[in-house]
Formats: sequence, structure tokens, C-alpha cells
Amino acid sequence: MSDTTAELPTFTLTNKGGITGYANAIKLKHDKTEVKTLAGILKSIGHFDGLVPNQERTLKKKKTVRLDRETNTSDNAANLQIQVNDKNAKHTTIGQVLVSQAAYKAANEHKEKKEASDKLLKTFEDAMLKSYGDGNSYEITTG
Repeated sequence: MSDTTAELPTFTLTNKGGITGYANAIKLKHDKTEVKTLAGILKSIGHFDGLVPNQERTLKKKKTVRLDRETNTSDNAANLQIQVNDKNAKHTTIGQVLVSQAAYKAANEHKEKKEASDKLLKTFEDAMLKSYGDGNSYEITTG
């Protein structure tokens, strides 16, 4: 088996600025271990397809936090968020990653689709943990 790493797409992170309400949301009771689990729980890049309409839903729920697919951005980037399970709080987002349509397509249409998809999933996990850690939203693009 040859090494195809050099041929895989390059994914980059763009800091999109602070998450609205993060300073209050991060103080809500939640389990940091559950956040780490949710950041790496996706096994398919299908959740990143911004051209599929009406994707708003909870993808996975733990006791204190959940991973939600929210409304796509205006340029069809998938919008995934980790939120604290607190019905009484105004702001509950403690991690946000946008996945551009270009990044999704680069992985989904690559000749080494599994390897490219795995790379995108790892990039997503790292970005979500970074977002959780610093309170900024990140977008995964190609480049």
C-alpha cells in the first residue's frame, strides 16, 4: 500500500470570532469528558453536507451536553455546535465548527475517500475542542 497522505486535501481553520454567549454558557454545569467524546463521535462526513436542507437536529446527546446540527450558513457551510443541556439558559453553545461545502466536497469526492474523510473528521474534532477551549467559532475550509 502506497502512502497517499501527500495527495489528500489540505484543510485549514479560520477563526470566525467569539461564540455569542460563550462566557455565560461555559459556566453552566457540564462534563468536560462528554465534550471530548462528542467532538470525536462522528464516523461519517455526511453530516457536513451543506447542500442537504433541513439538517437541524441533535446528532448525539449525552447527560450534560449534546452535539447539534444547526441551520447552515448562507454559503451552505454545515453548522455543528456542542451545547449544554440547560432549558433555562439563554445561551448554551460551548463549541461551534462550520464545515465549508468545499471542504466536504474535497473529502467526499476524493479518490481516496476514506482517508480524506478520516482527515476531515479529525480536523473537525480538533477544531471543536479548540472552539470549546477558547470560545471562538471556527470554519474548516480547503487550502
